[in-house]
Amino acid sequence: MYPLDPSRIERYRQELRDEETPEPERLGAQELPDVWQQGNRRRPVPPKLSDRHKADLVDLKRRWITFAAKMGCRDWKGLIKPLSYENKGLGESFMRYLIQQAELQGKPIRSENAIRVHTKKLGGLYRKYNAHPPERSLMDHLRNIIRSEITRKWALRREPKIKPIMGPDFFMYHLYFLWVRDTSAFHIGLDRIDDACLRMFYIWTGCRKHELIYAKPTDRTAKVKDYDEESDAYSDLWEKSDDALTAAIFDSYSERLRIAIGLLEKLAQYCQRRGYAECVDTNDYRSIRDQRMQHRANNTVY
Repeated sequence: MYPLDPSRIERYRQELRDEETPEPERLGAQELPDVWQQGNRRRPVPPKLSDRHKADLVDLKRRWITFAAKMGCRDWKGLIKPLSYENKGLGESFMRYLIQQAELQGKPIRSENAIRVHTKKLGGLYRKYNAHPPERSLMDHLRNIIRSEITRKWALRREPKIKPIMGPDFFMYHLYFLWVRDTSAFHIGLDRIDDACLRMFYIWTGCRKHELIYAKPTDRTAKVKDYDEESDAYSDLWEKSDDALTAAIFDSYSERLRIAIGLLEKLAQYCQRRGYAECVDTNDYRSIRDQRMQHRANNTVY
């Protein structure tokens, strides 16, 4: 290959410089006030939330509307706007209302973490109608009330529920039974391959179920539409033609396999994830094990 002529190289460089996007012109003194006023009139940009989070906010909004109606307040939006540390009793009464309603509906809350999740959802609902997050002091106060009063009064469980562990040896037998002996759990062969592949990811990576399958919430389409219409977001959702495996189908496979194998305990996702912890070197630092198991720091006893 012959070397390029220096003049040709310089010509190429000049063409590349000419093709570069020029810098935008700076705003003048007359344009700056216009941009200022335009920015003040602009509505907050809606956050990019998952469908599951939108459905959770709609569920909590319906509970808040019922809570406001029981208090004789028709303007439920006006009731949530003054929620602050000075008005912290409102948040406390709502947390107690959630526990009482769960008992009346036959679905009692048993763990402290389950009611703590509602404080995060309440913060998201507050952000939606006030365009700014709630006070940190308010959220800390609600968590302290849950820990010191609500947990004791309703005898909520603080420690993780004891679950059986599926170790590596039992997991290999489980795969053998799934692949060789069982003939009733799956309708087609591709389902058998998908299920075995997902469970392999479970036991050897320690990932969570929602990372592998789609946990479709109840009435997801209606709830997402309700959320988007109220927030003036786009309502035309794009759906994939090849839908992901849902959590209900995957759990039904696990239940049928549990019955076929003869297990007494429910084959929950944590049983398989906990089996991964048995493979982790015990000499590793605790922070490394927490990171592998995707646990909160200093929250799980190994």
